[in-house]
Amino acid sequence: MYIFGLVALLAAPSDTTVSMVETCQTHVLEQFETSAERLKLRPPARRADGSWAITGTLERPGAVPIGFQCEIDRKGHFLGAAQTSAGSEP
Repeated sequence: MYIFGLVALLAAPSDTTVSMVETCQTHVLEQFETSAERLKLRPPARRADGSWAITGTLERPGAVPIGFQCEIDRKGHFLGAAQTSAGSEP
C-alpha cells in the first residue's frame, strides 16, 4: 500500500498533490472538530479512473481511532470526506 501510494504521489504534479492533501486535511479537521496533531494522512492514491483517494486516521485519546477517506475527482476537485471505520487503520 505504501509503495503504490508513493508511486502515485511521484506521478502527480507536486502542487496538485499538496493542494489535495491540504484540502483533505482542512475538511477532516472541520468535520470532526479536532486538531492536526491527531490526524494521520497517507499519500494520495490515484485510481484507475483518474480520481484520487486520501485515507487516514484520526486518533482520539481514550477512544478507538476513526478511519476516513477523502475523495477527489480526476480534475483535482474535492468531493468530500467520510468516515470509513472505527478501530482499525485504513
